Amino acid sequence: MQKIKSQIIVPNTPEESDKIAFVLSSADNPEHKKDSNYFLLCDFASSKKENTQVFKKIIHDTFTHILTLDDSAPVLQILEKATRACKEAADKFSQNVVFNVVAAVFVDDFVHISIYGDAKALYLDGTSVMPMNTAKEGKYAGVSEKVLDGKVIILCSLDFYKNFPPKTLVSLTKPILSQDLDSLSSAVILKVDMEKKVQLQAEPASQEPKPVPTGNSVGGYKLRRFVIPLALSLAVLALIGGFLVLRNRLGGASDGGGQKDQESSVPPLIESTPNAQVEPKSEVKGELSKKLDEANKVKRVVPEVFYDISIVDSKAAPTELALGPEYVAVADAIQGKIYVSSLSVAKFEELPQLFPEVKTLSFTGTFLTFSDREGIKYYDLAKKAVVNSYFADAVAPITGASIEYSGFTYGFFADKLLKYAKVGNGLKGVVWAQESSFADAVSLGIDGSIYILFKTGDIAKYTGGVKEDFTIVGLDKNIQKPFKLLADSAFKQFYVGDGAEGRLLAFDSDGVLSFQLKPEEGSEWIDLRSFGISADEKTFFTLVGTKVYEFSL
Repeated sequence: MQKIKSQIIVPNTPEESDKIAFVLSSADNPEHKKDSNYFLLCDFASSKKENTQVFKKIIHDTFTHILTLDDSAPVLQILEKATRACKEAADKFSQNVVFNVVAAVFVDDFVHISIYGDAKALYLDGTSVMPMNTAKEGKYAGVSEKVLDGKVIILCSLDFYKNFPPKTLVSLTKPILSQDLDSLSSAVILKVDMEKKVQLQAEPASQEPKPVPTGNSVGGYKLRRFVIPLALSLAVLALIGGFLVLRNRLGGASDGGGQKDQESSVPPLIESTPNAQVEPKSEVKGELSKKLDEANKVKRVVPEVFYDISIVDSKAAPTELALGPEYVAVADAIQGKIYVSSLSVAKFEELPQLFPEVKTLSFTGTFLTFSDREGIKYYDLAKKAVVNSYFADAVAPITGASIEYSGFTYGFFADKLLKYAKVGNGLKGVVWAQESSFADAVSLGIDGSIYILFKTGDIAKYTGGVKEDFTIVGLDKNIQKPFKLLADSAFKQFYVGDGAEGRLLAFDSDGVLSFQLKPEEGSEWIDLRSFGISADEKTFFTLVGTKVYEFSL
């Protein structure tokens, strides 16, 4: 069983900074299993100042979420996955990020190391400090090794390595203080003690006087113990420690099983320090949530129930919503029904006609437009009648998402995006673009440029008939269940609905996240299906299950 003694060496960290270096460990996580110990050292540089506490929390949550040690995968494989996830989280957190991380997990008699970037993992071996023998793949490196009793391992950032190179590290004449470190310098010194079983051996009866107990004997019995020269290791630890904190991880010198460490013959290297890292207390979790929202550009809204469609139809399974200047409409594609309410009086009524497979609702002027099994229809809500109907193109009928724009219908047929003109009482399509990925398109929007939303959560943008190099950035979590993209030439940004996270996302024309819309915590949109936005982008309607909600920004 391993006992890990650790010394954290970190700089003073302001509340906001464009550079930060820190260390996290299993001792900071009360939910972590006690049969293993982990240490995570990161340094992060950005083009702008960020909330350092929020970033630490994001990295901590990302790492611990993935680091589930069990028999389903090798420890090193899980660890590498966790460090990769931390790198991805850092990239999403801020712009122009430089991120380095080294993580160590101690299980049984082994240590598993995963590195990304320029972070270092070193061994203190006798009078030498040498890099651990890691296998590299690009910017990633990793190794699993059996550790020896008394072995000292150093995890550090590149800046720390440069400021205190191996040759000088073992010959320091004064302690390293937090104020001596630059913003990206950090290290954790780890000393491994292997728990040894005490063997008691009775001495044979003798008339000779019992020997006086020494350091190697207990009472009338000899204590066999494994002795390793530790003078150099302890000297380096003591010198580096100085006035910094030596943390005995996992409740003192951790034994991985929750047992209290027995008194050691080696003098403790514990010094109190105001620079010790402290996890946020429970009473400030509300404030932390606000900070996380701020970092992730989340705007919390308080939606009010506008109406419940089940009041009109107990069998309703609404699938889509559209918002117009005077009305809000909801469709049930399975039943082929459309329900409409004026905005002035919240009362939905079922339209008298059925439209099998109705979808892609939108408002064109005062008309409600949509597609169904037959083609495209324009519906006059005042007259409650179809005023224009265009049958599907017999050669290339619309099989996917579609939208009305500037008198034309744009829609998907297999792997083609077609531009349909209204010819007589039918649609005549011309291929506008063709890509195999179009088969996975779930929605499209047009504001002059065409935006295409895919099942993967990716978005493609076409301007002037040319596909742009376009990627959405700024999200804390990828879009997992996309269902609708809404764009308009009057909008300042375009919007995407994500059912998995119960959120609406707003992006600028370059794909940079402007903000996220979520309800207050405890009132999450568990079954978010559709949404609509007023022309001035101030009034929002959402369809959650059978309920229609309204809120304003």
